[in-house]
Amino acid sequence: MFFQELKLLLDGCAAIAVTLSSGRDGAITVTVRPTPKEAKDVEALSTPLVLTGTAMELDEQFVGLLKSYAEEHKSLAEQLEATRSILEAAKKDANKKAEKAISKGAQ
Repeated sequence: MFFQELKLLLDGCAAIAVTLSSGRDGAITVTVRPTPKEAKDVEALSTPLVLTGTAMELDEQFVGLLKSYAEEHKSLAEQLEATRSILEAAKKDANKKAEKAISKGAQ
């Protein structure tokens, strides 16, 4: 299931980096860092998932936490795209209104 969950996250990204590091008392820190497909999304969508726990804790909980993170990441990407669409439509509407006002003023 690990790679299936990574695949869900990867579908919305250009790449994913997974880093493991050892800590005190046998703890392991796992960092999952997505790289967005477009440079304009880097700030909004590149927050990494960082988990620290024992090997047993990570075995038990990592896939579930990764799934939640992937779903949240997808939701953020969808919200970001919806916001861009709304802003683009508003910009086009404002441009049309400005053109009409300018043409009326020129008459």
